[in-house]
Amino acid sequence: MQVGPYRVLEEVARGGMGVVYRACAQDGTEVALKLLLSHRSVEAAARARFLAEVRVLARLRHPHVVAFLGAGEQEGVPWLALEFVRGPTLAERLRQGPLGIDDVRSVARDLVSALSYLHTCGVLHRDLKPDNVLLDGERARLTDFGLALDGDAEERLTRSGVLLGTPGYWPPEQVGVDRRSLGPASDIYGLGAVLYACLTGRAPRSASTLQEFASLEQTAAPITPPRQARPDVPRWLDALVMRCLARDPARRPASADALALALVQGPDAPRPRRSLAWAGLLGAPLSLAPLAWLLWSGPPPAPHAPSPDAPSAVVSATPTSTPLEDLEQLVARGAALRAAGKYAEARPLLEGALARDPQHPRANLELGIALEKLREPVLALEALDRARLLRPEDPLVLAARSQVLVALGRRWEALAELDEALRFASAPQLFWSRGLLRDALEQPEAEVLADFDRALELDPQHLGALLARGNLHRVHGRFAASLADYDHVLVLHPDATGALFNRGVVLRLMGRQREALASLDRLRRLTPDDPQLLLHRGVILCELRRSREALADLERACRALPDDAQAFLWRAQALIYLGRHAEALPAAQRAVQLQPDVASNHCMLGTALMELRRPAEALAALDVAVRLSPRFAMAQWHRGNALALLGRAEEAIEAYTRCLEAAPKHIDALTNRGVQLRRVGRLADALADYEAALELDPRNVNAALNRGNVLLDVGRKRDGLAVFEELLRRELSPDPRQKAESGRARALKLLGRE
Repeated sequence: MQVGPYRVLEEVARGGMGVVYRACAQDGTEVALKLLLSHRSVEAAARARFLAEVRVLARLRHPHVVAFLGAGEQEGVPWLALEFVRGPTLAERLRQGPLGIDDVRSVARDLVSALSYLHTCGVLHRDLKPDNVLLDGERARLTDFGLALDGDAEERLTRSGVLLGTPGYWPPEQVGVDRRSLGPASDIYGLGAVLYACLTGRAPRSASTLQEFASLEQTAAPITPPRQARPDVPRWLDALVMRCLARDPARRPASADALALALVQGPDAPRPRRSLAWAGLLGAPLSLAPLAWLLWSGPPPAPHAPSPDAPSAVVSATPTSTPLEDLEQLVARGAALRAAGKYAEARPLLEGALARDPQHPRANLELGIALEKLREPVLALEALDRARLLRPEDPLVLAARSQVLVALGRRWEALAELDEALRFASAPQLFWSRGLLRDALEQPEAEVLADFDRALELDPQHLGALLARGNLHRVHGRFAASLADYDHVLVLHPDATGALFNRGVVLRLMGRQREALASLDRLRRLTPDDPQLLLHRGVILCELRRSREALADLERACRALPDDAQAFLWRAQALIYLGRHAEALPAAQRAVQLQPDVASNHCMLGTALMELRRPAEALAALDVAVRLSPRFAMAQWHRGNALALLGRAEEAIEAYTRCLEAAPKHIDALTNRGVQLRRVGRLADALADYEAALELDPRNVNAALNRGNVLLDVGRKRDGLAVFEELLRRELSPDPRQKAESGRARALKLLGRE
């Protein structure tokens, strides 16, 4: 079937009003083709709704809104074409169960970004529900604008006695009222209902009809908070969702931007930032904060700088304008204070300037930057929006606005601002900032790298771009290239803390632990108490088996980072190396408590329990580890050891086999599997394992002892005797020497019977 320029391939969805097909354009592009059902096409109200959706979609362009491609009419039936999204709807995903907390926040940030854009365009969606959210990889996309209200439209899209929407997700004000009572707060309720479903797997109201829903609303039946159904929901998120679902629209978050800010901040109050030379380079490979570091001068707020909400006594101490002060002098003074990092002092001067001239472009720009530094991004965006209207082609305004949009979680819009800024200025700072943002949005690695390369073409000594490119190379396993970038930074700035730290990380990944330690020791002279430095230095010392030094660093890291599972994991490892197994157990248990979905934590717990000779408990922990990561060689090896101690030889053999599939050169797995194969009488297989182990390490005493015994078992007495006599010619510790002597005696005894 052909509809307009599109060839229909298959039906993908059908409802009471319309049908959606997967179709193909002439260039092969897949589209979603939505048609009004033929019998609905003659209904004036249905056509009005459909055409209203077309009008709304035709003027929307946003990464979290499914894109409009075209519309038309065929044989009296209207149609519209949309971008085809292969992912499932959120409703389909929720049939598998609620989302994880991080996934809920991700969906929320995407949808609130789309809502902010819609409300800016004067559009209300009015039908937010999981069925109208498409999951496109890591992105959530809003679709189905059949009930949208366009601020420029005059039509009323409801008929008397008919409620358009979805029971369970309606805001109370949408029941039986005219459209003037609806507003952005109604969509905030809908988004809260969607988040409620993400957390609990069901709508906040269980209603299938208008009458049932109206009855619930009339009785003011309370909505059960999501945390009651799911105790792992953080209290702050539970409270935020319930605010969105408030009966009174005035009690909901004031706007989509306010909701975005709450989602970005999460449980944390605003805190001062660390300088970019360090921030983001100890943990995540690429940081977005602050994006515009080199676009304007000035350090971040001091750790104890006054809050913008400080008492009036503090505010009154800041510089103020005089009635006779020239407007430009006032702006210049505020700008100078902002550039010096005195954001709270700059604010009243710039606000005073704008009281005289609200359209002053520089005052709006400087105030926007200061407010962003004071962690007031919503107000900052208002100032920068005014600056953008006055200076739409000023790259500094665009870059500053991009920074604020990032703080609000609106990263795709921030990227669009940087793209626009680069139309007017080819500055290395802009390319660097865009590369960071592209990386955070998981754009193609080639595009991210091209931005950093372009920044360095324009300024070969751009420290931020060198560090970011080094991090990108590191993440993608190009360690030599990464090391070259960090070394370049250190030539330019020998005390660059981020480069010293990441250089140590890369050298460790390259197996050059001693050089890695030297790099971190240089950093230690600059920042001796940084907990991330202590953690990574402790890991390297642990790998070098300098366990006492490692433990000293790791214990300090655990005190400073009580919620960092890695710190407790490696503390447990250091204690095991020191033979302090009883102390290692609680450290491993803490790591599991903090990160129960990480296989290495369960493996360490199993290891500690094995050292304490508690194989049944160890096996339970190791079973979890291999369930989380079936190809985790170390977990499979320890699991084999636990099964062997429990006398479950066949299962132990299987575990060692899984270990060797992931790590074919694991000598201990070969040797231990050989022991279990011998136990169940598979002598030829056992001999093959010992010989494979000796091929990898001809000096391996344990493999040689076991090989000698199996040779005797299969009747190769002279070969067995030769093995034991060769071992006795070596320098052996007492226990292996005693075993070799015992094997030689057994061989001679067997030969004496011939």
